[in-house]
Amino acid sequence: MTIMRENDFIKRIRSSVEPSKNPLVKGIGDDCAVIPLDKSRHTLLTTDAFVEGVHFKRAYFRPEQIGEKAMAVNISDICAMGGMPKYALVTIGFPKKEKQAFIDRVYCGIIGAAKRFNADIVGGDTVSSPSLFISITVWGEAEKREIMMRSGARPGDGLFVTGFLGSSAAGLDFLKRLKARATGAKELLAVNSHLQPQPRLREGRLLAKSGIVTACIDVSDGLVNDTMRICGESGTGAVIYAENLPVCASTQAIASRFGKDPVDYALYGGEDFELLFTVGKKDIGRLVKLARARSVPVFRAGVITAGKSVLIERNGRKSRPAEGAIWNHF
Repeated sequence: MTIMRENDFIKRIRSSVEPSKNPLVKGIGDDCAVIPLDKSRHTLLTTDAFVEGVHFKRAYFRPEQIGEKAMAVNISDICAMGGMPKYALVTIGFPKKEKQAFIDRVYCGIIGAAKRFNADIVGGDTVSSPSLFISITVWGEAEKREIMMRSGARPGDGLFVTGFLGSSAAGLDFLKRLKARATGAKELLAVNSHLQPQPRLREGRLLAKSGIVTACIDVSDGLVNDTMRICGESGTGAVIYAENLPVCASTQAIASRFGKDPVDYALYGGEDFELLFTVGKKDIGRLVKLARARSVPVFRAGVITAGKSVLIERNGRKSRPAEGAIWNHF
């Protein structure tokens, strides 16, 4: 049986779904679906599943952290479109023999994360399941003129990211190899990046209001994969500047400990949930001034090109991404 990559599967679904018979601005192919709300605003809809054994293992997480992360990954999609989260539906499944105290703590984490981002939990479902899973749907709002999509990048645009890359992947690698939550000071930042990701709401709102962002996505499946998604929707290619990528000292320490290249964590590791975005060449100066004035970290990660391929530039040479290293949900 041939293993189907996630991106290919989504393309198959997209080609099979009939055009919407209801008002729709953007359907499949972005961080959120975009639906008209009123004269000045659109509704943003997103959903994500968080499955035990696929996205997390109990050995690494406190119960509250499981719930927090399940909500955070959904909030991050709203941030990537420049919106504000408003409401959430939560479906949770767990084994019949699961202890109620454990489930209460998981749900406490869900509630806490929703409250932190001013999202109201307004319903959902509960179901028996062989293992723990959480599926959350979040809807938010954004001004029409401020919504950032994946499809606006143009050749010559600069490719930027709002923070460190590879931290979550390095933190997960550390947890998997040492089979414990306990960490030293050097590894703490990377491990916490994996256990408790922080959606970039402030950064997303700032970028959306700036009016200079041409495309945006949150880095959920790795820099290379998510750059490919921007390029796929925009009909462009890109060159990623590997030597420019922001990697924190914690990730570097973990890479050194395990004999790995920290840049590989940055290129291929998922779940950083930083914002990856593009800005026209003429507006890069404005971006730098804005980021400095608002104390928002912004790093140059590459450039959008007229081709259709995503290449990695390192030591003056360009090469294609390592196919086997790209994150795949299947």
